[in-house]
Amino acid sequence: MVPHKIAKKDIYLFLKQNKSAVISTVNLENMPEGATIYYGVDKDFNFYFITSDKTRKYANLKRNPKAALAISDDYRLTTVQLEGVVEEVHSVKINSNSIKLLTEALAPTIRQTIAHIWDPIPPIMKMENGRIVIFKLKPYWLRWANFNEPVDKVKGNYFKLIIP
Repeated sequence: MVPHKIAKKDIYLFLKQNKSAVISTVNLENMPEGATIYYGVDKDFNFYFITSDKTRKYANLKRNPKAALAISDDYRLTTVQLEGVVEEVHSVKINSNSIKLLTEALAPTIRQTIAHIWDPIPPIMKMENGRIVIFKLKPYWLRWANFNEPVDKVKGNYFKLIIP
């Protein structure tokens, strides 16, 4: 079975249009823990996100840098799933690409603005006190699925492996 073709630029556009993901990390007891993050993504599919050094995900990632992300769009029945290795970004210049991507991720969407549900204070500012940390997740595995496609078009295989 040959899966349908999708261009990497279409996946990148999907990821840019969405801003939040669920990140899964592993705790000390080897149990999964999930949390919602806002992310920025570059054209090489590196994901950037921020958190406080007082969060569970921070502690988990410092012990075990492997993580998984799931990004979905309920309206379009589309999802991106990935696994990768996370590293802390230690030196950040104010005009760096990671800061630009994160600023875009924290800006309100048109839907949030129209619905008047956007609070001008980003969620990161409402978290526990602590040092703000930027992480970069480099995926070693990424797949895409569009469950809105007709079965005959995708030949029964909705998942398309993008990385590797």
